[in-house]
Amino acid sequence: MLQLSCCCGLPTCTRCTSTASRLRMTSRTRRVYRRCLRNLTLPATPPQILANVEQGVGELILNRPRALNSLNSEMVSQLYQVYRAWSTPGSGVRAILLTGAGGKAFCAGGDVKAVAQQVMSGQQQAAMAFFQSEYLTDAAVSQLALPHIALLDGITMGGGAGLAMHGHFRVATERTLFAMPECAIGLFPDVGMMVLLPHLPGQLGAYLALTGARLTGLQVKQAGLATHFIPSSHLPEIRQQLQQAGAAAADLAHVNNILTSIQTAAAAQQGTGAAAAAVQQQQADSLFAKLPVID
Repeated sequence: MLQLSCCCGLPTCTRCTSTASRLRMTSRTRRVYRRCLRNLTLPATPPQILANVEQGVGELILNRPRALNSLNSEMVSQLYQVYRAWSTPGSGVRAILLTGAGGKAFCAGGDVKAVAQQVMSGQQQAAMAFFQSEYLTDAAVSQLALPHIALLDGITMGGGAGLAMHGHFRVATERTLFAMPECAIGLFPDVGMMVLLPHLPGQLGAYLALTGARLTGLQVKQAGLATHFIPSSHLPEIRQQLQQAGAAAADLAHVNNILTSIQTAAAAQQGTGAAAAAVQQQQADSLFAKLPVID
């Protein structure tokens, strides 16, 4: 039950439109209560994009965990503005880290439900504006000179892939679930993925585009979509080492060395998690076993 605060201290909740209907009140108390209802304070809506700069590392967090961090017009517009601001000389940002809140999804794609509702209500221009803003944001990521590191820890689909795949570094984890499921709603893989998918091994790109098939964990790196595979428990080390790198965090080769060293160290520690490592390797092996059939 969502509790709401009122200046008179009387209890109220979202299940009833007025406590006065449940309590016997004097006429004076009722007038006071009605005045308080006009001043009712609803809980603040949390920002959908969290942006923070610490020790030269700018971190962007997609903050719609209940919607699996799916993108809406407000979010893509804010992302575009932040990317533009942080890429300006003198911003103090040396590298950009993109993550998703909630621990379940990086980004499940565009908010298709919101776009569909706009179209059905006659707001076609608003729906088109979303796609325009989304594509401009993806293009901004592709043109960044600063190292851009996306942590694909969880569901990464559609528009979420567009945000990540055009950047320099994409880190998959054991929880990564990648797909381009647009074909299921009669759309081709957009957000620039039609440029990237043909570069995957064999006909894998066409297969993913036509079927919406999913890749998980290590498969995402083996397919060439992720640049690194790092277990989720080691992800905090990325932020820490980028912040400790100082000016070197702006150097792509140095950032690649950081990610590779963390990846190598994590793999060396897999002795205690050999079963999990074996499962991940089996997933990757099964992907390449399918390639002759796909081709």
